[in-house]
Amino acid sequence: MVRRLIFLAGAAFVFALLTALTQPGGVIFLVALCLASTLRRWSGALALLAGLAFFIIAVPLVNLLIVPPLAALNGRLPLPCEATAQRPYAALSPVYCLLGRNYARAEVKTMLEAMARDLAARYPDVAVAYLDSGFPFFDGFPLPPHLSHDDGRRIDLAYFYKDDAGRPAPLATPSPVGYWGFETPPAGEPALCADKARWLTFRWDMGWLQAFLRKDLVLDDERTAAMLRWLSEKGPQYGVAKILLEPHMAKRLGVASPMIRFQGCRAARHDDHLHVEVGQMQP
Repeated sequence: MVRRLIFLAGAAFVFALLTALTQPGGVIFLVALCLASTLRRWSGALALLAGLAFFIIAVPLVNLLIVPPLAALNGRLPLPCEATAQRPYAALSPVYCLLGRNYARAEVKTMLEAMARDLAARYPDVAVAYLDSGFPFFDGFPLPPHLSHDDGRRIDLAYFYKDDAGRPAPLATPSPVGYWGFETPPAGEPALCADKARWLTFRWDMGWLQAFLRKDLVLDDERTAAMLRWLSEKGPQYGVAKILLEPHMAKRLGVASPMIRFQGCRAARHDDHLHVEVGQMQP
């Protein structure tokens, strides 16, 4: 009895974790578990291998063949995972596509394509890198660890960087996933939220990770400012309604707009990426 309870608790934890990370992954895990349970009467080892093989094979096949048409019924489209000359934007890391966190409404995709084309016309070496956008199904379904990203209208964009020789580094950031490579405030400027309670907050400093980030990349202020300026000036034509950014980054990049807002002390830091929210496009 105890062993069965431990098994059920473990299965429930894995289901919840895979659902939180990938959305369809939890359901695929349950199917693999049922398959393994059916085969267990013949061979425990065979059941384990079959369940594992089914899960590994089913996840990419489901994400490639089944999820996109079903997501389209929910008004969401998968954003491209790789950049091309005609489409100069892509996921920063394949992990966003593999986990199905690259789904957005058509307005977001149209905005992203327009911005990427305009920036590439000015900077031919530019490729816009997106991070988390949204899951394929259900409005209101959270995209951990974000507090929003639950309706297909939010997308995170990586900053632009250059190497230590001053050359642009397309689709590259200090962190392999784009998050947590923070740009610190200028010397002498107090850090925001330092006086706030550190519990019940997603404002992680990720101090342990900083030693492992790439040190050969520095922020490309010019191109990042151009992206922020496009979002605040031309973006409203494509439905851009809000941009979340740390105040010291907006000041550093020299862009001011009522659309650029501080996300507060309970949400994640936004001095490593831009958070963009898109509503309805203007006629």
